[in-house]
Amino acid sequence: MSKTDAMLARAAARLRDLPGYVAYDLRRFGELTGADPAEQLRVSEAALTRLALCRTPRRDHHLASDVQQIADACGISAAALANVVRTVDVLTDWMGAAASQPTHVRHHGDRSQHAPTADGREPIEAQPRLLAAARDTGQERTVAELPPTGTTGLPRWLARAVETFWGEHAPPGEFPRDLELPLLAGLPVALVELPGLTVGGLAGWLAERHLPALAPAADRRLRAGLLAYAGVGVIFVDASDTPAERRVSLGHEGGHFIVDYLLPRHEVARRRPELLEVLDGLREPTGDERVDAAAFDVPIGVHTHLLERTPDGRWRDLQTGHAEHHAERVALELLAPQQIVLQRSQQASLDSIEELAALLEAEFGLPPATATGYARQLARLRPPRPQGLLGLFDLRDPGATADPQASEGPSQGAIDSEEGPERPA
Repeated sequence: MSKTDAMLARAAARLRDLPGYVAYDLRRFGELTGADPAEQLRVSEAALTRLALCRTPRRDHHLASDVQQIADACGISAAALANVVRTVDVLTDWMGAAASQPTHVRHHGDRSQHAPTADGREPIEAQPRLLAAARDTGQERTVAELPPTGTTGLPRWLARAVETFWGEHAPPGEFPRDLELPLLAGLPVALVELPGLTVGGLAGWLAERHLPALAPAADRRLRAGLLAYAGVGVIFVDASDTPAERRVSLGHEGGHFIVDYLLPRHEVARRRPELLEVLDGLREPTGDERVDAAAFDVPIGVHTHLLERTPDGRWRDLQTGHAEHHAERVALELLAPQQIVLQRSQQASLDSIEELAALLEAEFGLPPATATGYARQLARLRPPRPQGLLGLFDLRDPGATADPQASEGPSQGAIDSEEGPERPA
């Protein structure tokens, strides 16, 4: 090591305990995760030293630009650096919130097995409100809230979710889109890769870090998962998945975080900010608060049911099914905006479901099965072609029109009604 390198290393070591420098973030990352920051960032020790001397990225709308500037200067991945920063913030928030969980006192008549206090009553820890959701390995099936044929406007909830994801930054115009850096820069979430991701793997990850436990759920393989608590979240992805599946997983779990957690939480903060303590499990709602929340449609319930499935693999209730449909719609709109896809389809004179699916797979980077399902949805939005003389007599070539199965929606008869889902997303 040269004298210059040794001097820089000593300077970086002094900054390890000083918030405001990346050296502090790197130290905290190692403490919180047990992982080596150099391996996470895939850099040498010398490059890590240079990185440690940088000021930490600002945690506001400047985060994306700050991360990109630091990454360019140090020759590292901007997404990897953003994830280190987010991981430190998220786990610090989670551990602080978990430590703040109050201990209630169980009164006479409760039949728990906790050791009693000196006055004969029993302490009980409050249960935190933990949102848990997942993208299963089975093919997604979406209930598309489609407008009439030929109308391509987005539902208001979907437009708001997409706007929330991109924030102040314009969506990239090139495809396939890489969602990782926008996700980490725009949302208070961290990203964790686990090999062979399962429900049990999520529960074990929480237990190892003494974080709030998952509600019991049968173990199964997952492509991705989301855990959200105290206003922040962690998105898990299967480390062995293909880039195409990973793209959809990031959009899907980002959709869950926005639609099922972040926006409802913002609504509570706007209308009844005192109920944020209830959302985080810091206290139980009063009777009046329960009535007010129901009357004004303020969400204060527990959300762990989004992870649960029936023994035969179906969604447990209609609400879970709708949440999965919404998450998948967000992912598809982020990766392959329907207006752009329909324009490309029209410009290329694509008539069949197969041609449209091939476009989604080749240009927009969707996995084959997801591309086929989305193509069936989009085919229903295209205006019908003007009928010529052959059409009037029903003499058109069947191969020149959209797949007749398009009316069935994506993936083997997915439904477009509100009757409820049949299989997990």
